[in-house]
Amino acid sequence: MPFPDHPDSQDTEHRLTIHVSQGTTPHPVTGGSDRLASVSPPVEAYWEYWAGSQWQQLQVNRDTTFALTKSGYVTFLAPNDAQSRQLGLLTKPNDPALYWIRYRIQNVLGQGYEKTPSLDGIVLNTVSATNSVTERNDLVGAANGRPNQTFQLARYPVLPLDSSQQGIIAVKEEEDGDYEPWIEVEDFGNSGPDDKHYTLDHATGKGKFGDGMRGKIPRWLSGNGSNRDEADTTNIIATSYRWGGGERGNSGANTITALLNAIPFVQSVTNPHPSFGGADEETVQSARDRTPTRLRSRDRAVTPEDFESLAKGTPGAHIRRAQAFPLLNPNFRLVRSAADGMPKAEVPIPGAVTVLVIPESLSEKPVPTEGTLQLVAEHLDQHRLLTCELFVAAPRYREVRIEVHVIAEPTADLGNVEQGVRSRLLTYFHPLNGGEDRNGWKFGWPIDFSETYRQIFEVHGVDRIDTSLMKTYLDQVLQPSCSNVLLQPDELVFSMDHAVTASYS
Repeated sequence: MPFPDHPDSQDTEHRLTIHVSQGTTPHPVTGGSDRLASVSPPVEAYWEYWAGSQWQQLQVNRDTTFALTKSGYVTFLAPNDAQSRQLGLLTKPNDPALYWIRYRIQNVLGQGYEKTPSLDGIVLNTVSATNSVTERNDLVGAANGRPNQTFQLARYPVLPLDSSQQGIIAVKEEEDGDYEPWIEVEDFGNSGPDDKHYTLDHATGKGKFGDGMRGKIPRWLSGNGSNRDEADTTNIIATSYRWGGGERGNSGANTITALLNAIPFVQSVTNPHPSFGGADEETVQSARDRTPTRLRSRDRAVTPEDFESLAKGTPGAHIRRAQAFPLLNPNFRLVRSAADGMPKAEVPIPGAVTVLVIPESLSEKPVPTEGTLQLVAEHLDQHRLLTCELFVAAPRYREVRIEVHVIAEPTADLGNVEQGVRSRLLTYFHPLNGGEDRNGWKFGWPIDFSETYRQIFEVHGVDRIDTSLMKTYLDQVLQPSCSNVLLQPDELVFSMDHAVTASYS
C-alpha cells in the first residue's frame, strides 16, 4: 500500500480510512458480549513500512479497525528511514516515488477471524466531519433580575456539548466586569442559590435560569448603571455552540464537493461514502404511539412486543421495523424433516430471543449495517432479563420475481399499463412499504397467488391476465403455478424487477 513521498511526510500524522466490506448480510450480533470490547483481537498483526532493504514495524498512533474487522481509521507518523521506491511493472520514469506499507499477521489468536476480512477500499487524506455550524459570541439578551427567566438562542437545534465544555452561556454581572461562564444542567434539583446554572432544550434552543433558591438569578444591568431605569444592557451571550444536523444532514455519496474556506495544499474534497447519524426530533404522534407499550413494559424487555418497541427506539439506529422471535438462535438452527409439503420446522432453543431489524432505507432490500446491529444489541442488553440470550440480526430475504402477460383495455396505453403493473408489484413485495396494508411485508407471510392477481387487476388499464404465461420465481427458482409460496417465520420478500408485457389481445 503506497502513500505519497512529500517533504513534510515525516512531520505529519497520516491517516488511512479503511472501509471493511460487510457482504450482503452482516452477521448477527449477540447482546451483552460486545466483541469490540474483547480482551484480545482475532489476530496479532502489525503495520510495517519498507525501509529500503527490509520491512520494519510502523509506529501506529491509533487503530480503530480492531484488526480489520470493522470500518475505521489508522493514524501514524512516517518514519525517517523510509525510502521511497517505484514498484510495479507499469511504472514510468516520471511517476512519483512512493513509500510502501503493509499489514502483516504475526499470530492467530484463538479461533482467529470468523470470516476473512474483505475491504471495500482504503482512502488517504481523510478527516471526520459533522454537519454543523459553529456560532461564537452570539448575543442572547439582557437579564431582567426576575426568577425563572427564559432565553432563546438564535440558531437550533443545538448539538451536544464538546467534552471540554460545561456550558455555552456566559453572563456579565458588573459594568466593568468580564463575562463569566455558567454551567448547563438537566434540571435545578441539585442547584443552590449561588450556583451559576441554566437549563437548555437543545431541540428548540430555549433556555432557563434559576429562581434564586434553585439556581442563581442573573443580575440585571441598566444602561446608565443606576439599575433603576429600564434601559437594559445585553449581558447574556452564547460563547460557542454548534447547531444543525437532523435527517437532512445525511448526505449521499460524492455530494460534498465544495470547501467553505480554502485550505493550503487542498485542491478538492468529496465524501466517497454516504454520511449517517442525523435524526430529526421525535414527533408528538410517534411519542403517543409508543407510550402505551413503554408504560406497560416499564423499560423492561420481557414480551416480544417489548423487544420490538425498544429496538425501534434505539438512539441513532433509525429502525423502521423490528420483529422479535422467542426461542430462535440464528447461529444454531436445528431443523426437523418436512411433512405434508409444509416448510421445515425449526427446533426451539430455550432462553434465546432473536430481534430482526429493518432500517429506514430507500433500497429495495434494506439491510442494517453491523454498526446498527451493535447499537440495537447494546440498547436491548440494558433492558433484557439476565436469563435471556439475546441476538440482533438482519432478516433472511427471499427475492420474488413475477413474469406476467396482461391484456389491456382497448383505450389504455400499453407502456403505461406495463409500467403500472411493474410498479405495483415492486411496491407490493417491498419489506417497508409492501403487503396488503402497505406497512411492509409481514415476516413469514406466504405469497398468495390470488392476492398477487388482485394487485395486478387493480392497475388502471388491465382487463385480463394470461394465467398460462404467469410465473413466480423465488430466488430464481420457478414455483408451482397457481399455488401459494410458503416462507419461514423469519423470512421476508423483496423484488428488484418484474417481467411485464401487455397487449390488446
